[in-house]
Amino acid sequence: MAKDCDLQEVEPQEENLGQLFRKYKLEISSVIYNQLRSKEEADDLTQETFERYTSASKRVPIGNPRAYLYQVARNLVNDHLKRTVIKNKVVVSSDTGLEIQDPSPTIEQRLIQNSEYAQLKAAIGKLPPKCRRVFILRKLEGFSYIEISKIMDISLAAVEQHVVRGLKACRIELVKNAKKMKK
Repeated sequence: MAKDCDLQEVEPQEENLGQLFRKYKLEISSVIYNQLRSKEEADDLTQETFERYTSASKRVPIGNPRAYLYQVARNLVNDHLKRTVIKNKVVVSSDTGLEIQDPSPTIEQRLIQNSEYAQLKAAIGKLPPKCRRVFILRKLEGFSYIEISKIMDISLAAVEQHVVRGLKACRIELVKNAKKMKK
């Protein structure tokens, strides 16, 4: 029985979002500010951090909210810095001199990405619950094996096994879909 991983709801966390926000907002905002040196960007990414926490906590229980918030904040800062580098990237073209490179994907690339995303989402939805949770935390949320081990209170070996099992199952499902598409 396949379940869509985005539609699966879990029980609310022990602390509500308001309590977490009051408890960790200053910490998270300071960490982000120290990396970016912009109050406005730090405020925006702090808000995004808590929005992502809310979204994730509806799909999977989060055992250690502080660790999760810190990891999300780090990921958002890294993404922001990458986007900044791409936006500011200047390419030297032999025939026109300087040319600004457009980093946005074409419509065709977006359609392919959306199709691949839908197939991956369906494959993840077919994973057993514990394996799905580990897989999402590792591959979609960017947590390290050690962080997942602490969040889920399982051994590192168990985290590794779930990630490998999830990767194999997703690969099999995606290959099966690719073969269907070629026919």
